[in-house]
Amino acid sequence: MVEYANYSTDVEANFGGFVSLGFRFRTHNVTWDLSGIRPLESTGGFLFFPLLKATFLID
Repeated sequence: MVEYANYSTDVEANFGGFVSLGFRFRTHNVTWDLSGIRPLESTGGFLFFPLLKATFLID
């Protein structure tokens, strides 16, 4: 899973956006995303912000 988002209206005008890299696991009723989110600009020693997301599917 790779996603890119740019929220330039909420942040300063020269903001490069975010990139999210991770894995998606699917079961019958739940989808799990295990990933890391990182800004696309110089962040010093900051590597990524961890993200664990579960989406429950209702039939």
